[in-house]
Amino acid sequence: MFIRNDAVLGLPERCTVVQVVPLLRELILTAVRLPALYDEDGADGRLVRVLLDRIAVLPNEPLHLPMPKTPKLRAIAVDLAERPSLPLAKAALNAAMSPRSFARHFSVETGITFGAWQRQARLLRALELLGAGLSVGDVAFSLGYESPSAFIAMFRRSFGTTPARYFEGGST
Repeated sequence: MFIRNDAVLGLPERCTVVQVVPLLRELILTAVRLPALYDEDGADGRLVRVLLDRIAVLPNEPLHLPMPKTPKLRAIAVDLAERPSLPLAKAALNAAMSPRSFARHFSVETGITFGAWQRQARLLRALELLGAGLSVGDVAFSLGYESPSAFIAMFRRSFGTTPARYFEGGST
């Protein structure tokens, strides 16, 4: 959703991923069916204000994936976002850099280490694949984990719950 910065106090200043609980999901589904020029002082306006209030207090999910600025590193990052299990050495080779130089440039341009960036990319890809209906095992192996239990442990550390419970709770 796009929400103007001045729509309600407390909104993040940049695009952010949030966990959508069932109430918020229903508010969003109702709000998108409202006419563009709804009555701001009527029931529709109250519904939108509740929606904005709920969004403003949601905790951010740990899913921001900063992208490098230079075209060469950005192109590699886009590829890595699709295949986040690609090793640092292979990414560096694709950039025609040593692994150390690549890691340094990547960190300077994104503000986080390559390893942290890759973990974030894996989380985003995992949510995408799980949301598309793939099994936990298929997602784990496609992202380069040695076992589904290793993937579930990483997911639990990041989100505080298992993939099944995350999606069961209306988080998509």
